[in-house]
Amino acid sequence: MTAAVHMPIPGAASRPGLARAGRQPVEVSMRALRGWMKFEGGQDLLEYSLLASLIALFAMAAVRAVGDKMDQFFWTAIANSNI
Repeated sequence: MTAAVHMPIPGAASRPGLARAGRQPVEVSMRALRGWMKFEGGQDLLEYSLLASLIALFAMAAVRAVGDKMDQFFWTAIANSNI
């Protein structure tokens, strides 16, 4: 029978109650994961960057559509002129 090797959990010293005696390493990992999932520090930055990229995509599509229409309009006008 082999003895279980317990590795120290990063950040366990700064969060009391995380690494109590008798808890399984998986349970401690799941508690740490839940704590990290609740952290919303960079969420605003992510939302703003997604919004900016979505606006940029729509702007590029609009410029391309308008550019194609303008190109067609001017070349039709040039073709119809008697110069």
